[in-house]
Amino acid sequence: HHLPVLFACGDIRRCPCDGPFNIILCNGLIGGPSLDTDAGGTAVLGEAKRLLSPAGCMLAANRFHAGRRSAVERFTRQAVAAGWDVEGSWQALVLHNSSPPDLTISG
Repeated sequence: HHLPVLFACGDIRRCPCDGPFNIILCNGLIGGPSLDTDAGGTAVLGEAKRLLSPAGCMLAANRFHAGRRSAVERFTRQAVAAGWDVEGSWQALVLHNSSPPDLTISG
């Protein structure tokens, strides 16, 4: 079996495409120089929430040197405060939207 896979590349703060996506891969960005502010974190979390399917997740790989750890940990606290479930270490985060999916059936 072949599963359909769509890869889209864009600025995670304001992505020019629509979801839903099951996975967002954010490799080397969280805590980096362009996303190490609270405003940057808010923008990332807002776009991820907009783009992810209800059961989707964002994977954030952060292989920065230890000097970036505090910025990634600040983003992690920001995500938890915004209602995300966060697992993993500061170098390999998995974020799930903690809002339960809407499973109502209309018809």
